[in-house]
Amino acid sequence: MKIKQFTDKLLHNWPIKLLCLVVAIFLYIFHQASLVEHKNFVVPLKIIENGQVTHIQQVPDTITISVRALPEDISNIHQSDFEAMLDLSALTDAGEYTIPVIVNIKDKLKELEALEISIKPDPSIKIKVEKKIVKYIPLKASVSGEPAFGYQVESVQLEPSTACVIGPESIVNKITELYTDKVVVNNAEVNFTSEVLYLPVNKFIKVLEPGPFKATVIITPIPSTKVYSDVPVMPFYLAENLLLDGTISTINLTVSGTMPVLENYVPGKNVLQADLSEITEPGEYDVPVSVYLPSYLTLDNLSQETVHVKVISLSETEEKMEAAQE
Repeated sequence: MKIKQFTDKLLHNWPIKLLCLVVAIFLYIFHQASLVEHKNFVVPLKIIENGQVTHIQQVPDTITISVRALPEDISNIHQSDFEAMLDLSALTDAGEYTIPVIVNIKDKLKELEALEISIKPDPSIKIKVEKKIVKYIPLKASVSGEPAFGYQVESVQLEPSTACVIGPESIVNKITELYTDKVVVNNAEVNFTSEVLYLPVNKFIKVLEPGPFKATVIITPIPSTKVYSDVPVMPFYLAENLLLDGTISTINLTVSGTMPVLENYVPGKNVLQADLSEITEPGEYDVPVSVYLPSYLTLDNLSQETVHVKVISLSETEEKMEAAQE
């Protein structure tokens, strides 16, 4: 009888009682919500790739973490209390995957009451991955500036000459060379060494040993040729009883050397010589021309290899002079 009375009382006007219960629950939830505050934090997103694959597409650098907590707690929550990451280490095959964002929080946040954390706009990120490969790629130096006048950069030797890179298979296999930052050679005249770093070519490629690398710059003079016109020929060893009649024609001389040397070199008066020691009597002769250059220069061409000379007797010359005086 008592149970029936209780049931009758419970069910009496039950729609109104149910409505009151719903309203009470709603008021409770509203009250609880009014007790917490909301704050957003932009947190760097770290990608973990300790397995066989690596990502090959742009991934957001940051994510937004939404936090709800009591007013007295939320003021003590900071960006540094969160760590966000995508862990690809378990993946073994190339393809496209949807990976959940992992959020780690500091221990102090785990003790807070009424703490709610959510990720915006999506707790997962779609990402494309490829097999990861390692390859040694030749290094090539980038040269800036100009050596001193008359000099050239013959070569730049890098030590080591290759760099070990790791990255997606399709990208790594397309790279044939890695360039360094600039080696400045302005006004250089001698060999020198410098330290350089590699220039990044792709954000998905990582150089395992980024340097610095030792660059040895080899500077050499530029080879050149120069024509010297109207160089006189000096006669030597003419017999004492003989005398040259007139002058010996000049010769054009083509010489090879280096540009800095040739710019300053002037042929001396004894560079071209004619040996007259074989002439024993007056007459006209074609005499070979000998060339005497410094060891750092090379003869390329003579406009003529012999010179024509006319030789007369010294006694005849004296007799003609005496007759002219009388």
